[in-house]
Amino acid sequence: MDGLTAAQASSQKVSALSLIGKEVVVEDTHFPFDGAPTRIGYRVDGPATDISLQIRNSAGATVATLNAGDTTPGEHFLTWNGLDQNGAPLPADTYQLAVTAKGASADATVTVAPLVRTTVTGVDLSGSEPLVVTRTGEFLVSAIRGVYEGEATTAAATATAAEETAGPIAATGSGTADGDALAETAGGSADLVDEGVPAPTGDEPAEAATTLAGDLAGAIDTGTGTTAN
Repeated sequence: MDGLTAAQASSQKVSALSLIGKEVVVEDTHFPFDGAPTRIGYRVDGPATDISLQIRNSAGATVATLNAGDTTPGEHFLTWNGLDQNGAPLPADTYQLAVTAKGASADATVTVAPLVRTTVTGVDLSGSEPLVVTRTGEFLVSAIRGVYEGEATTAAATATAAEETAGPIAATGSGTADGDALAETAGGSADLVDEGVPAPTGDEPAEAATTLAGDLAGAIDTGTGTTAN
């Protein structure tokens, strides 16, 4: 029995370590705020209307009220920018999230729960149950309700896919001459310029050059060539 317990504890630690870099959804009412925008949300178990999220400071005072845009069953999230009712920035503190909702009818009841969505930055294995360390605090693994790929992981996957797509296109050249062929062509043109021979551009220049050479030869034979000074 002890061996089974130890194996379960070890498996839980490995699972917790695999969460680093990923986004997790935690069902919790409290979350620390340090000035950075925070993802908060709620889970609705049935049809509801007029869902609102109240944010309270550590003294218990309601400092902000957010109206939920989606009242359908399921999990929904929004980003809180840390502003109070008047649009003024709030100080760093541990805040409490309370969610209230009305049923779709007067006699209907609906269950809602507050959620926090955040990125795991580390894991604390010192206790009997691992704690995930996130940007918005530490939570027990058992409090996690969902796991998503983090932004960094998604961006890396996108970059890798882009590189794999670009590679074959660059290699095939798609009808473009390669570097060596271009170098040989450029070298040939340079040799023509160095030797003083104009590169032919068609039949007409070549015929003109032949006629000029014949005229010079005829002039020399008949003694009509010019004498150099």
